[in-house]
Amino acid sequence: MTEETGSEAPDRRPLDPEEPEIACEDLKRRIAAGEDLYLLDVREPHEVALARLDGAVEMPLAGLPARLGELPHDRPIITICHLGGRSWQAMAFLRARGYSQSWSLAGGIHEWALRIDRSLRTY
Repeated sequence: MTEETGSEAPDRRPLDPEEPEIACEDLKRRIAAGEDLYLLDVREPHEVALARLDGAVEMPLAGLPARLGELPHDRPIITICHLGGRSWQAMAFLRARGYSQSWSLAGGIHEWALRIDRSLRTY
């Protein structure tokens, strides 16, 4: 809590489990604040080669069921794809299997490239 407002600092608010998505700006703040997030890129390897988020673990959506055991239960998982569709599917899949700390990056890597890191290639 901050002394001035008596509420939690914006960068330290927990992610809302009722929300299925996280905005690019919120993710950027959380990364900058050092939050221990698990970034899960569910795009295909040829897409990741075009633009990637530093620190993201690559796991194409089709392979997610077979690799589920590799994912942490004790860290928030942020799923990432090109525009948000596959990451939404991954988030829903994870939540249905007990990974309640899962969120989809709204707008995907495309939105991230437009709003946060303009050095990334859009495709």
